Amino acid sequence: MLSYFKNHRTMAVLIVVLSLPLILYPRFNRQDIGLIQPLVGTPRGDVQIDMKYYLKFTQYFKGQQSLESIAPPFSYRPLVPYLASRLPFNSFLSFNLVNVLAVCLTTLALFFMYRRMGFAFEYGILGSLLSTLSFPVMYYGPSGYVDATAVLVLVLIVMTRVYEKDYLLPFLCFIGGVTKETVIVVFPFLLVDICLGRNKRRSGFVFWIVGLMAYFTAVYWARITFGSGDQFVWMPGGAFLAKNLCRAKTYISFILAFGLPGLFASLYILKHSWKRHARSAIPLMVGMLSGLALFGYSLLSAYADGRFVWTAYPFMVGLSLHYFKTRAES
Repeated sequence: MLSYFKNHRTMAVLIVVLSLPLILYPRFNRQDIGLIQPLVGTPRGDVQIDMKYYLKFTQYFKGQQSLESIAPPFSYRPLVPYLASRLPFNSFLSFNLVNVLAVCLTTLALFFMYRRMGFAFEYGILGSLLSTLSFPVMYYGPSGYVDATAVLVLVLIVMTRVYEKDYLLPFLCFIGGVTKETVIVVFPFLLVDICLGRNKRRSGFVFWIVGLMAYFTAVYWARITFGSGDQFVWMPGGAFLAKNLCRAKTYISFILAFGLPGLFASLYILKHSWKRHARSAIPLMVGMLSGLALFGYSLLSAYADGRFVWTAYPFMVGLSLHYFKTRAES
């Protein structure tokens, strides 16, 4: 496959482009075609609680709903509803179009990011496909959640470090804070990459601190501006753990979201992480563990599903490329 991508670049790009509608169509705007409908847990035409509140939030920015009708923590995530409210379509379609655009931009951004990391063209194409042709993109991306846009912001933050444009960190971290709080998983990656990097270590650390402050400033601003007054906190508890452990979807969504990127990344860590050439992959390992730790915390404090694992994708896919590269070189 890699040799085909290398020798047929135009076709490789076309495959990536065609993969986007292929993966986004089945659940776009909650149409849930074919075998997907029985698996989503809600009747056709109905939406889950997250989607209902995001829809109301979009309508709020259009002047059609009151702020009191939007419960936290959904009211802490204003960016996607606001962007959707600017589009000239119905609220739910507009919301999902914003996320479809986010998926497309993420696919493009990952290609350039992995190329900047030193991977050849064919590996960049493979990385884009591993990210795009995945369960999280298909199931959560175009169906009424904010996670696709949150992952895009996360990828852009990682790119600022990869391209050594740390001065963009405060702005992007603020954007992340008003998109979804799960963007916080990127900060351990940034810190480790700054500590291990050869260039701009001191300035990078300063921008990391300012970026972290910008993120928490955004989270606080969103809470006081759009919160209901009863501040929502994801406190761990045995009741959440019991419910999550008793749900089959907890395990199924984790396995499907972990998928091939998680498998190949794990193989790389197990087989090659001790080698000297793996030093450049250490920040990616930290990022992957941060995303998986977020899923672990969700078991104790929220409805755990594959959306939390999705935050580890920029790092798991990067480690997967290291795995294929080391195999090709051995």
